[in-house]
Amino acid sequence: MSRQLDEEAIFQTARLIENPEARRQYLNQICTADQPLRARVEALLNVNEQDQQFLKSAPRPEPTVDFQGDDSAKSLLLTRDGKRLVTGGLWDGRIRVWKLQ
Repeated sequence: MSRQLDEEAIFQTARLIENPEARRQYLNQICTADQPLRARVEALLNVNEQDQQFLKSAPRPEPTVDFQGDDSAKSLLLTRDGKRLVTGGLWDGRIRVWKLQ
């Protein structure tokens, strides 16, 4: 078994251990004298935890686009949560951005 597979197996097992103390004890036993291995596994666990928190967060609402004017020239306002993101205009089928927030 290669070192890469060992590292992955250790990570996969450790991530299933929810209790922080139990996880720490598992890593103490499995990584014993290999501190670089433990550091890599802990880094993977930290990234995994951050990803889980990201996936649990509420999605941001979609931006809304408001065009005002006639067919030849329209102003453009792109907002999200009432905050202006982009101000611009539409002329001859081309969007021109005046201000990007």
